[in-house]
Amino acid sequence: MVAALDQAKAFDRVNRSFLFRVLGRLGFGEKFIGWIRTLYVGAGCRVSVNSHLGDVFDLSSGVRQGCPLSALLFVLYMEPLGAAIRADTGVEGLLIPGSGGLRVKMTQYADDTSLLLCKDSCLTRSLAIIGDFTQASGAVLNHAKSSVKFFGRWRGRTDVPGGLSLCEGALRILGVHFETSGSATLNWNMGIAVVQKKLAMWKARSLSFMGKVLVLKVDVLPSLLYLAYIYPLPACLRRPLVRLVFQFMWGGRYEWVARARMLCPIGEGGRGIPHFPLKLDAIFVSFLLTELAHPVIHPSGYLLRVFFSYQARSVMVWSNAGPRAEQLPWHFGHAAKWLRAHPEVEVARVGLDHRHLYEEVRQAGSPAPVAGIS
Repeated sequence: MVAALDQAKAFDRVNRSFLFRVLGRLGFGEKFIGWIRTLYVGAGCRVSVNSHLGDVFDLSSGVRQGCPLSALLFVLYMEPLGAAIRADTGVEGLLIPGSGGLRVKMTQYADDTSLLLCKDSCLTRSLAIIGDFTQASGAVLNHAKSSVKFFGRWRGRTDVPGGLSLCEGALRILGVHFETSGSATLNWNMGIAVVQKKLAMWKARSLSFMGKVLVLKVDVLPSLLYLAYIYPLPACLRRPLVRLVFQFMWGGRYEWVARARMLCPIGEGGRGIPHFPLKLDAIFVSFLLTELAHPVIHPSGYLLRVFFSYQARSVMVWSNAGPRAEQLPWHFGHAAKWLRAHPEVEVARVGLDHRHLYEEVRQAGSPAPVAGIS
């Protein structure tokens, strides 16, 4: 089960006394803590309404919104909760194969906390620890917005322990939706919907060819980069994405130049339009290869080695010391197929940067066939 926990007014409810004690226990010196106190103790606030300032009042809790230090202070403020759950033997997380018995119990990013558990009792115990943390820190769990989604053999369950709500649809964590199946298609449909809105806005402007290419590179493509690191673009959505790009370039009119030529740089007679499917594939594969090339610093690195290290043996050094998966999830299978389709990719020569992989495949003239580009 995965429990996505939401905190009520997370940044506004930070107990500053608790925060200062946490900083001390984590080894920050008195001088540094004194600097932080200076930013908060005795600092007044005023509300501006229609250019009129109200009276000065004190804020007794919370970290300042917009301050560069606030995010870091909040992470330190939440660390005792993570440490307590990780250290509790009554909370069993997911066993990571190839990690030497490591179990992952939770993930944290700012106020986003997700529990990865395998027993009902583990969720009950985790909520008890969160209750203790609430009494000490002032943080409050929003039960109405906290939900649990069951995966694997529990996917049909409807009862939720701990008083949390059941997530019947996709579970959203850090902007990505997770379902029991079809997660990649679900997320990429949303991503392409964003592209449609952006292109519809830019179509209202009179842009040159070069201006449209700049829009694709600076505004449209960056909106897909975050998702490209998580899921490759499904085959069923490649043609619609390519169609959107070229309809925007030609204004929905007849295309006088072949799409394959338009993708080439200006020096080669093209317009330098990004090859969206190839670019997104290069980002995903480059990310996997980069993680394989470096020591494991996150538990996900062990899973990556189980599922993908053998598949990447043609371009990287492979060790047979750890376990190897016989069946691959779809996204790893796609990356393995991409590497087999591009034998010209040599990591030792090209490097791990997705820009280099993209250019290597494009210059070789052998990008994987994409419907709509000929």
